Amino acid sequence: MAASKPPKHQHPLIMLLELLALGASMYVLFGPYLGYEHGQTRYLAVLPAMVALLLFMEYPAPGHGVGLPAAPLAGLELLQGDLPLEKKDGALLAGHVYIVVWFKNDKGGRRGMRPVETVHRKLGAHAKVHLLAVPLMAKDAATAFVAQWKRTLTLPIAHDAAGTATASYVTAHGQSSPFLPSVMPLAFVVGPDGVIRWQGHPNRKAFAASALDTVRGVLLAEKEAGESKKKK
Repeated sequence: MAASKPPKHQHPLIMLLELLALGASMYVLFGPYLGYEHGQTRYLAVLPAMVALLLFMEYPAPGHGVGLPAAPLAGLELLQGDLPLEKKDGALLAGHVYIVVWFKNDKGGRRGMRPVETVHRKLGAHAKVHLLAVPLMAKDAATAFVAQWKRTLTLPIAHDAAGTATASYVTAHGQSSPFLPSVMPLAFVVGPDGVIRWQGHPNRKAFAASALDTVRGVLLAEKEAGESKKKK
């Protein structure tokens, strides 16, 4: 497996907004004890705007796990479709592209799965491209979800009973700060080198673009390998 790139850090503007929101909160909460009695209402009114701006900018910033090796998808029970993995430990196959999405069964979660299904129908036929959806729900609920939505969502779907894969991806990379909740649905695009190329909400345009670029890289490598064999 190729050496991983250093992880990208959170955007400086988001960090600045966090500090401003924290400072305003501290002023509102502790200002009276320090003798600051004016302007508290004004600062309090700014807090919702700051939070909304952070959410609008897709918090946490896409790429919190980018450049890190992708963890194995161990312990998953497939409810629909197939997913090639190393049999011993559930590690991702070298030279293959994996696009894995965790989601909840709510309106936002189902809406977020639409672009994932679109990417699956465009790229899923390739032998080295694998998409997987992991619903964050109990097995009975996940099984019922698959039965209800199998005509709409045709990509492989798996249940993570042990929570090992979910912890390795969602818990490890889904929340880069305690101030706001993690993005959900949360998608990861893993390149053929086993390194996370992109992460974020699948409704973002960058999701489909990253998936397509990663797959193009695999196709180009296969083409070059074929041409090299012919020359020999």
